[in-house]
Amino acid sequence: LRDKGVSIYAPILFRIFKAESELEIWKEKGGIFVHFATYPICHWSGSLGPKIAEGDRQAPEGFYTVNRMQTRHVGRWPRSIDVGFPNIFDHSLARTGSDILIHGGCSSVGCFAMTNPVMDEIHQLATEAVEAGQTEIPVHIFPFRMTDENLASYERSPWMPFWKNLKQGNDAFERTRRPPAVSICDGRYLFRDTYAGEQAGPLNACEPTLMAIREQDQWLENVPPPTALVPRIGAVQAPVRTSLDNEQERTPVRFSWPLVR
Repeated sequence: LRDKGVSIYAPILFRIFKAESELEIWKEKGGIFVHFATYPICHWSGSLGPKIAEGDRQAPEGFYTVNRMQTRHVGRWPRSIDVGFPNIFDHSLARTGSDILIHGGCSSVGCFAMTNPVMDEIHQLATEAVEAGQTEIPVHIFPFRMTDENLASYERSPWMPFWKNLKQGNDAFERTRRPPAVSICDGRYLFRDTYAGEQAGPLNACEPTLMAIREQDQWLENVPPPTALVPRIGAVQAPVRTSLDNEQERTPVRFSWPLVR
């Protein structure tokens, strides 16, 4: 910190590059963010591309934020940081998952494992910035360093439109050396430059995107639970009457659930 001339209490930014297995920390100094350190990621799981669903063992990509509560974790990794997956963008695309962490150790299922000594340092840097008044720490997660050459090498990837959108946010930061304010609309990230002293803040979304998320929630609320009775293979079973908590009865909708091995 002394060598870089930055304060431990200054606002902080995380940038993660999956292909290079690197996590960068940037600290605010004189109205812009300067590079503080690059830490090797000991392990991350999955492949290049965003996280889609709970249990896919995939590390996410996109723009996330960390608040005070996300620097506290109960469980195996008390000194860890929850990146905030799924964010509003992920919700709008019905992506699911939880507890995607930057944590210690060197094993991971969807998280970013940094080893314990490195994680202790990262966690202290994050918590000191939050305690000093940074309400949201930006976390930018990319598939690789967003150069034109890297994009060209993956031009056949089905994620190319998504990655080009991520590059817009990367380029906004590279140009201003300040985390952009991020919003979501029509399945895309949108970026606005921030000024010195302004925090990027939490992610926002346009009304159509928020409406789409509300409709998903309403649909999920209206989906009845699966029946507890499992018919034998090949058997034909008549509808079953079940009692609800309010003692009203109805014929449940039957679902075809895949076998879990």
